[in-house]
Amino acid sequence: MARLTRQGLPAGLSALLAVGAGLLTNLLTSGWSWPLAIAFAVLIGVYVGYEIWRASRDDAGGPAAPPAGAPTPQRRSVVPPWGLLPAKMHGRDEVLRTLSAVLDPGVAHEAQLHVLCGLGGSGKTTVALSTADAARRSGALVWWISARDETSLVSSLIDLAAELATPEETAQARVGVRSLTDLVWRHIEARTDRWLLVVDNADRPELLAPDGGQVSHGNGVVRPASGGLVLVTSRVGNAEVWGNRAVLHPLGRLSSDASARVLLDAAGAAAGSDGDAVALGERLGGLPLALRAAGRYLSSTAARLDGVTTFAEYRRLLEERFTTLLGRPSAEPREAVVSTWELTLDLLAEQGDDAARKIMRLFGGLAPEPVPIAMLDQSVLDRSLLFGRPARGWLPSWASGRHRPVYDPQAHSRVLSDLCDFGLLDRTTPASGPAPAVPCLVAHPLVAETNARMVRDDAKLGREVRGTVAALLTQASRRYDPEDPSTSLWWALLAPHAEQAVDVTPGHRGSRRELRLLIRALCTVSRGLCGAGDYLTAHVLAERARQVAAHNLTADDPAALVARCHVADAVAHLGDYATALEEYREVLTVQRQRLKRDHPDALRTRRELAWLQALRGMYTEAEAGYRELLDLQRHRLGAEHPDALRSQSDLAFVLAFQDRFDEAEQEYRDVLARQRRVLGDGHGNTIRTRHYRAHALASAGRFEEAEQELRLVYEARTAQRGPKHPDAVRTRQELGWVAAIQGRYEDAEEHWRAVLDVLRDTVGADHVDTLRTRHDLAAIAAVRGRYAEAQRELPLIVEQRRRLLGPEHPATLRARRNLAWLNAELGDDAAAEAELRTILAVWRRTSGPSSAEARLTEAHIEALPKHRRPGEPRPPLWATGYQTAAPDRTEA
Repeated sequence: MARLTRQGLPAGLSALLAVGAGLLTNLLTSGWSWPLAIAFAVLIGVYVGYEIWRASRDDAGGPAAPPAGAPTPQRRSVVPPWGLLPAKMHGRDEVLRTLSAVLDPGVAHEAQLHVLCGLGGSGKTTVALSTADAARRSGALVWWISARDETSLVSSLIDLAAELATPEETAQARVGVRSLTDLVWRHIEARTDRWLLVVDNADRPELLAPDGGQVSHGNGVVRPASGGLVLVTSRVGNAEVWGNRAVLHPLGRLSSDASARVLLDAAGAAAGSDGDAVALGERLGGLPLALRAAGRYLSSTAARLDGVTTFAEYRRLLEERFTTLLGRPSAEPREAVVSTWELTLDLLAEQGDDAARKIMRLFGGLAPEPVPIAMLDQSVLDRSLLFGRPARGWLPSWASGRHRPVYDPQAHSRVLSDLCDFGLLDRTTPASGPAPAVPCLVAHPLVAETNARMVRDDAKLGREVRGTVAALLTQASRRYDPEDPSTSLWWALLAPHAEQAVDVTPGHRGSRRELRLLIRALCTVSRGLCGAGDYLTAHVLAERARQVAAHNLTADDPAALVARCHVADAVAHLGDYATALEEYREVLTVQRQRLKRDHPDALRTRRELAWLQALRGMYTEAEAGYRELLDLQRHRLGAEHPDALRSQSDLAFVLAFQDRFDEAEQEYRDVLARQRRVLGDGHGNTIRTRHYRAHALASAGRFEEAEQELRLVYEARTAQRGPKHPDAVRTRQELGWVAAIQGRYEDAEEHWRAVLDVLRDTVGADHVDTLRTRHDLAAIAAVRGRYAEAQRELPLIVEQRRRLLGPEHPATLRARRNLAWLNAELGDDAAAEAELRTILAVWRRTSGPSSAEARLTEAHIEALPKHRRPGEPRPPLWATGYQTAAPDRTEA
């Protein structure tokens, strides 16, 4: 059947098409003629039946030998192309050792077939040549045949048969009297000396199989052998294609050092230092073909005429002339970096995978990073213009195929699998801590860049790719809850593609609806990143969404307001509460004018505004905001909606910070029961409520109960997100606080030093969480008599908190109070008392005269020398109860 397609059928169909053209003319001029149509159908049936009968007479033992009387095929040498062998090989030592061992006469091995597979340009032929060179030097026979196309393969096999068989046997094989492949293999297997058979460029494995068979059956051109080594080079890396007795050797990118060695060998030391060579090698993705192309260019006359003689200059020029440098005209397209991958896509198109090229162009619109397979949603691709959704036209629906899937799940799975098999995409499974791994696909950097440039250079293609990427991101952002701790890796993987979607869309040219969806998708990813603790990336992404909205939408557009809110959210997580609070206030003012009071966007803004008010110590305003929000949420969403439960938990938090512990405990018990029923014990919001309830218990003096609960929360958060996630770090910070207020200073210091190490690495030295930990460690140092350490740290912390939080923020006031206590301890009672009375006035005004913070400040004043009776000892900074505790209470 394969030969039917290749030989007789095209010519016959040409004739039939001519008849069909006549029928169409008749249709357009005289109307439809049923007798003529029936006659045409019968003619097709007779012709196809004849071709099938003729094909069935052919020999089924491999590639068809030329028919008798046909011109003699062009003779091809079975000697390896030694001129392509580089003077030195770099970075492939392991695979070369493995292949050499197979040819070692002293090592017995079972019959196997070895396949060098990988992306076009990965150096498969070069490795095969190096193996052949080693075999030749060891005395083994070496044969080299080309499987680039059927003509090359048949010609090479005939030449090999001429070397191995008698002239009579070869002549019989040439005219099809006997199987050409069986003849060759009968003589190969009869040899007692060592041998190597290389089948190069076998990118169409079906050519190596007998008609009706498969390569894996082991009776075609390549067969497992024990007397020598059969080595195939192919872009196809699917183990099922080659069979269970095949050993695949995937060739990936070269290491940085090996890449530099290839460049230095080709261009010479005058082209630059080792460091410059490493940098260029990394820019070229360690791809041998690209490295050789760069080296050849730098050593050429053209480079000197262009004024480019060094690795650094080539690297700079690459940004401007990528296609020119890596796609230089050549007699052999496989030797041009840019075109070698297009050959693979051409081959897949010939095999019916028309969508493969579109998938690769789609990767050109994504970042050169792992792409979650689940993000490549087949239903979204099926509806996209990029994948050829049928346009309306004059054809009826049954003829246009409008009711049939354009890109069905089976086609999607096959195309992705084929692209992986041919090395254009690689499978990878990133993992991060306890979060579930996410199966992904990734393109080689140069492959991704080549497709990205094609997308940028083709306006129509660019529009189609941008629209498809936006739709994929929109769907992907809806796939998971951004507050679910188990999905943190998902958002981290989406982030670079979301950022790229904005990069490829300067002055967005899509529809307003598409733009709004894209902005909201970017914001959802930003929110997921905040939940995962990556505040900086979240801020970058939200800011990009805000910029796109600002340039393309009106200021009061709901999507533009959502983008501003997510910028504020990221800013708040980075510790700038004042800026975030002001932004939320401005957005809510516009939303109140533009949206209904219970619109989801407005409800979320209200919640974040109230939370920031609580973090700023504005507890009265925060409580009022939460109570109004809860009424709206319960009316619109229901009392047990996750958003309403989150707000109820936050209200309890605010009550506890106003020392209304009984009210807070009542709210906490109610909301915890609901969250456990609705969300489950392991949900992030449930665990968050448990954390803050434990804090309230400690604030009320129930230390043992609080510490036990905090340990359980810490275990849960560590198991879900790892010990370095901000939530886990915050709980460990709280454990240190509970230890400190019980007088276990050593335990507290151990917790806080571990926390400080993580915070400096993740959020930086000036983040509010880091300042809190530094403050508590400085206070511990003062209590334990390390005054110099405390005196060095506390003034810095007070100043940084003034700048970040304001002079009357609770955290700033606590740092000022502890600094005043330290000054009194060092003998400056007058200055200490003045500062403490200033602080007391603020506490009385903001929290009330009977608040715990006001009472604690009064206790510090009474402990000063002039207020103590003679001989009365100064009370310790931290006693056993909450009232004399100095560490900060949780602020986020």
